Amino acid sequence: MILSEIRTNKKNKAIVTQSVDIRCDDCAAEFSRSLLNQRKGIGTYGKDLCRGCKQKHQYKNGLRDKQKEHAANYATNVQKGKTYEELYPSDKANAIKVKLSKASSEHNPRWSLKHRTQEEIDKAKKKLGKRIIDTRKGKSYDEIYGEEKASNIKNKLSSSFKGEKNPMYGKPAPKGSGGGIDGWYGDFYFRSILELSFLLYAHKKGLVVVNAETNNFKVTYKVDKCVKNYFPDFYLPESNTVIEVKPSSRIDEPINLLKFNVANKKFKNFKILTEKDFPKINKKELKKLVDNNIVKLRNSIK
Repeated sequence: MILSEIRTNKKNKAIVTQSVDIRCDDCAAEFSRSLLNQRKGIGTYGKDLCRGCKQKHQYKNGLRDKQKEHAANYATNVQKGKTYEELYPSDKANAIKVKLSKASSEHNPRWSLKHRTQEEIDKAKKKLGKRIIDTRKGKSYDEIYGEEKASNIKNKLSSSFKGEKNPMYGKPAPKGSGGGIDGWYGDFYFRSILELSFLLYAHKKGLVVVNAETNNFKVTYKVDKCVKNYFPDFYLPESNTVIEVKPSSRIDEPINLLKFNVANKKFKNFKILTEKDFPKINKKELKKLVDNNIVKLRNSIK
């Protein structure tokens, strides 16, 4: 995208030799280029790209494969083990050394890690973050990296967080992960109105209830050779019964049937309770409980 005003000649035609300010359509970096080269770039890539993004595009589409192969062979067979003086004339070798020496101070991109103030670092991070958001927000890996690289990234992420490699492996789901109404009733954390309804019902009946989201009640099962964990909701010690509270509409979901089947084998008494087994409170009743400080919600009622 051209940022600067385009000058024209007496015939009202754009002067193609003029330098124009451009913003990269991929990374949002700003740079300057002649109008002629800008138009050539649009013709080749269909959008304005900075030098780095052009190279990425070329590598992505295999346009630099021969160049990479030639560079690798040259580095291995010609440059390896030689000094600049042996590779180049003395004036060029000195020029290269001078250029490299400039990268040893504030011209080095990593200079900021030790020598910039925290304010400058925060500003740079904010600018980089905005650039990433502007160019990647709402886009899939396929759109950002191309189908082949996106597939490799997805596979790598999947294998990195699968089973025991997942930081949440062997732990109950974190509070608030359900996306519904959740909060606390006394010392009990509930993930839905249905779970709260059961706790209120059990309290009214005088039942002793224990939280079952602990390792003592952890159930292990497999999905596509990946080990997963399931934690039932509650335990009733007086009857030695493990309780799972679930809406009747979700009982027959394949993943739940798998969990329940494994739990039935592990626990002597395992029961699935739905809204048909105890009265479910409505939002009006919930609000009254919150107003009376009997229930504390993680988020306010919408």
